Amino acid sequence: MFTRHAASLLDLLERDWAHRLGQVSLAAEVNADETMVEAAAGALGEMYRELRRGRHLELARRWPACLVVALSGVAATGYRSGSCWPSWWAATRFRGRTSDAAAFGEAFLSALHRLGLPRLPEQAGANRHISQILMHAGVPTSCLLGFFRFLLDGRSDALDEPVRRFLEHGGDYAADLAERCLDLLDRLRSPEPDLAGLTLPARIMDHARALVRDRLLDPTPDEERPELLLTPLGQGVRLRLPAAIGPAAVTIDTDTDTGTGTGTGTGEETIDVRPGDLVPIVRPTRSARVSWRAGTREIRLDIVDPADPLLVFTEDGRHLPPGRSLPADAVWCMFPKDREPTADGPLRIIVESPPPVGWSGWRLVQISPGQATWIALSDSHGGAAGSGGPRRQIRGKDRPRVRTGAAITGVTTPDDAPVFTGVSVWLPGGGLTWSVEVRQAGRSVFRDSFTPGEPVEITDLWDGVGEITVMVRGPIGLASRRKVMVAGGLAVRHDPQPRPLAPDGLAPARAHISGSEGNATLSFAADETAHVFTYGGTRLVLTPPHMRVATDRHEWRASPLRLAVEELETIEWLRIDGAEAGPLEVRADGRAVQELTPSARGRYSLRRALDTVTACQGADLILPPDVPVAYVRPAGAVSGVTHLGDRLLLTDLVWLEGLVAEIRPGCDLDGGSAEIVPVPPHGVLTLPRRLAAAGSLHVRLAVPDPWTGPNWPPDPLVCANPGPATTP
Repeated sequence: MFTRHAASLLDLLERDWAHRLGQVSLAAEVNADETMVEAAAGALGEMYRELRRGRHLELARRWPACLVVALSGVAATGYRSGSCWPSWWAATRFRGRTSDAAAFGEAFLSALHRLGLPRLPEQAGANRHISQILMHAGVPTSCLLGFFRFLLDGRSDALDEPVRRFLEHGGDYAADLAERCLDLLDRLRSPEPDLAGLTLPARIMDHARALVRDRLLDPTPDEERPELLLTPLGQGVRLRLPAAIGPAAVTIDTDTDTGTGTGTGTGEETIDVRPGDLVPIVRPTRSARVSWRAGTREIRLDIVDPADPLLVFTEDGRHLPPGRSLPADAVWCMFPKDREPTADGPLRIIVESPPPVGWSGWRLVQISPGQATWIALSDSHGGAAGSGGPRRQIRGKDRPRVRTGAAITGVTTPDDAPVFTGVSVWLPGGGLTWSVEVRQAGRSVFRDSFTPGEPVEITDLWDGVGEITVMVRGPIGLASRRKVMVAGGLAVRHDPQPRPLAPDGLAPARAHISGSEGNATLSFAADETAHVFTYGGTRLVLTPPHMRVATDRHEWRASPLRLAVEELETIEWLRIDGAEAGPLEVRADGRAVQELTPSARGRYSLRRALDTVTACQGADLILPPDVPVAYVRPAGAVSGVTHLGDRLLLTDLVWLEGLVAEIRPGCDLDGGSAEIVPVPPHGVLTLPRRLAAAGSLHVRLAVPDPWTGPNWPPDPLVCANPGPATTP
């Protein structure tokens, strides 16, 4: 009699809960009534009691949704001291043993499989099912205080082990749940919090409100976390520190042996930085530590994993750490050049950029995954992904996307983030309900919900000026969130575009700005690459597109390189950005004596010109018709010397490591009173005190040979010192 009623109840609940589970990722999102969860647990206990031993999987076959919702629901409120089974036995009114716990755990996993719901990686041991159950519980109530405190201050000592495992291995589901809970805590700082659109389980929101109300939890976070960024065609990999943390010290792990064969040493390097600074990561490194408040607070960020040296960034340069799935859109990948990205479908390389200076031996490519569902690195011998790094899942095809279109050309924020004229949201079809919210300066400026049967794009979200956060939430793990700088109505026209290189830097240029605040024109001299301007009360940076040149030994610069003949042999490649890669002329005495053609990657080999340049005692590298790319001269070549008080300025210096200067008074014919000083790369020499007012000076430059010493040029440079003249 009772068994028949139990089966009828489960049949009734199964239809409702199975439908609702089809709309979510975790069972906790069903928000099942606690009374119905208890009733379902009792009915499952009754049916289990009637089954013959070994037939426990029958529960998962007939009532998978009831089993998942009831067991995770009881665990959500009844988990204590590392176990949920005592609460489950009380709810089922069944005196279970260890073997019964294993039976229900196996049935739970079978039910997840039947329903197509996510699971954590398999775990051995007696409690191997607990983590799977608690994942769908969405953090048990007894663990929420420690979980919230971890989100606020980053300290994991109060985390229960199953919650820790969920955070470490739950991938997108754990990250999305944590992000929503952070938003919840942020809103609870208001006396009248607006919790609409969070789409969190009601139990979690209710408990958080109670903790804050009873003053058991302060929802104010300690600080934002630093983040890793990539500027593909500019500054490379950098660490952005939130301004709120104040002065800090960044310790870079200089053990660059990251398993890539490019290691150069071990140890640490500490840099003092100011709030809001961008710290360059100038070499492959395992990790960085950020400490502040006199060392009382510290965060460690892993950068390169020797076991999987694949760094992935979004199209706009945000780091996607291991464990997070990748979007279906284009991504930037950095990896050692002896490895190759592989996938279960063709990968299209959109563009390859030179690796950042200091990351020699690495490649930086933008990849479109196409129809692939994962990306991984091959092993160092070119083997399949199974013998190389782990697979990074691509799950963007079934989740919403925040779209921006192309950035406004040449316009960025002061910390180098792109600026857009607007945003839109693409939603997949399938009948799922999505909450779309746009927040700006802590307040909601757009909020609505959509249940599209077919894919749809939501436009006209916001047309103001400022940084906004776009949040699209549906089932946990399928959300999308993006911070975007928007300048509605802003347009910029550059003349010329791009600015070509010129002998003294860049060609002069103008930028014509138009928008809601009227029109303006900014002018740029040869040595100016950027200007700051204000639009809609927001400070922005305008950098007209321009040519740049770099080598594997010289960072990008917006002026022709000045290279020493002697260093051509050590330069592997030269790259020009901002112009189509065509033949590069080697000109001596104004005429072309050799032509260099670029490789398939747009690189020029300067070693091919070494003999020509050496024979000519220097040459100019010109991109036709007359764009100077580099001036190659013997080491120490300068166009002149200028006296600046107690210093000498060497104009247009061609510097080489080890370069020294011989300085002597013009009246010293035999050089007996000469002083030899090292020449810094910037070409400013500090005069020895006795030469500061010695009349005219004679200067010679050379790189000493370790065996024979300097080979001084016969004719010195003469600098007329405005001090008292002395006749030889």
